[in-house]
Amino acid sequence: KGENSCKVLVDVLNECNLGGVAGGVVVAVMKNLIEWEDEEVNRRFGQGLLLHNFHSVTGVCTLALINPPPQNQSLWVDQWKTLLCVYTWLSSAAGNLGSSCSRTLGTALIEVARAGKLGNVVDDFLVNYLFLGGPNSNINRLLSVLPILPALVASLTTPEVKPDMLTKFLAVAGVSLKSDFIAVEKVVGEDVGYLKYLLICVNEIETLINSKGTQEGVGERLRACEDLLLDATASLLVCSMRNGGASSTRSWREVVKGLKLGGGGNSLLVKLVGMALQRAARSEETPWKLDLKEGMSRLCLLVEEKRLLKLSQGRLVNRDEVKLCLAIVEVMRVG
Repeated sequence: KGENSCKVLVDVLNECNLGGVAGGVVVAVMKNLIEWEDEEVNRRFGQGLLLHNFHSVTGVCTLALINPPPQNQSLWVDQWKTLLCVYTWLSSAAGNLGSSCSRTLGTALIEVARAGKLGNVVDDFLVNYLFLGGPNSNINRLLSVLPILPALVASLTTPEVKPDMLTKFLAVAGVSLKSDFIAVEKVVGEDVGYLKYLLICVNEIETLINSKGTQEGVGERLRACEDLLLDATASLLVCSMRNGGASSTRSWREVVKGLKLGGGGNSLLVKLVGMALQRAARSEETPWKLDLKEGMSRLCLLVEEKRLLKLSQGRLVNRDEVKLCLAIVEVMRVG
């Protein structure tokens, strides 16, 4: 009966759009089931959804089909948010299979968000559910959310910037990323691809700063949001550096490939390297373990290779370059 019920739910979603009565009933039933405090019910429901390809076909297609009815837009938004919560719950329970499907969903949603079609989906409920609560509140849930993070950030910046919600969203996401340090360290050591999603978000914010930074009050708040993202990225990079030289090299190569360098110089890279060095210098491990020393040496080679401290004639040293110099001195003192 459980499998047949899951098949009915998935079939209804295949036939009906969100924003209507049928879609609303299905989404409500799914939400009630994932919040049911019974492990056996949760397990059977999850297996039924996986069996009928909700994670790879129905869920992705329904969430990526942004077509709210004009007369019920608020209802559509509520149902879409609830379905996204169900999807991240299932992805976190499905392990590697769920992470792969989340990446597919993230790729589909980023283009929709950049077109300005997800303008009202991120609110306090969604932020708290995705990063602070809900079933499967563990590292698997976080990894299922990371691939869709760029789309959610883009939804808060297109067609108009929502600085208050963007700041809160990124602050909560950063806290969640740093809350389970050991688990994150292990995951990033094995798959540096997760850094890509944070770097996409950084690039989105940097593009906005360049285009809208002259508007009163907007540029400073966007810069603060960018710093939140860079701080979370620096935390993951230090986790990677703790795994040794090879892990550090892979992660920083991902950074160099993912950040939009050039144009205004390597200012983002300078700031990120400085943040990572400062975090490593504040490490509670004294003396440093050999793996961290190796990871740090690879980063110092990157500083030299990219000539991050080279000044062109007639240019003054900026604040981020000063912070990088101070961080290097602190690393030499501590490490």
